[in-house]
Amino acid sequence: MTLGEKLKKLRLDKKMTLQDVADATGYSKALISRIENDSVSPSVGSLMKISEALQIKLHELFAAIEGSKIAVTKKAGRESTFAKNGIKIESLCSLTGGRKMDAVIKTFDSGAASEQVKKGKGEEWWYVLRGKLTVSVGERVAQLNEGDSMYIISESNRKWSNPGKGKTSALVVITPPPN
Repeated sequence: MTLGEKLKKLRLDKKMTLQDVADATGYSKALISRIENDSVSPSVGSLMKISEALQIKLHELFAAIEGSKIAVTKKAGRESTFAKNGIKIESLCSLTGGRKMDAVIKTFDSGAASEQVKKGKGEEWWYVLRGKLTVSVGERVAQLNEGDSMYIISESNRKWSNPGKGKTSALVVITPPPN
């Protein structure tokens, strides 16, 4: 996949028009189209503006192009992608480029609990980095401590909570990645 093809795919995936990207970048619709058709090679500055308009980091764009087999996420570049009910989720990898899994660190404040997650068609692997975690999968309840891990085939509703007094953190790998 070429750079232009990837830009077009990202734009369409986000249900954006050429005009949407043009408005966000200050470039003409014709220029955006020519970049997507690989008839113009954009400068790094132009790619930065287009990437920002598409809400993707520039390095993720290049990692997403076919042939790129590695995507590095530095600790300083990690972002909390979601925080709700006292639960913080930090993304450990880019989800672009047809990745088959997602890896995150979930940190639960003392007493924090997730909302019930409906059954899905995926699989999850959890590893408790610190603290304690109570996991309900269907009718089964498991208590996990630091160093414990669990594998879930997401065929039942599930819920997580931190029964401890301190924070709990877990490394979580999910496949397929959530949308």
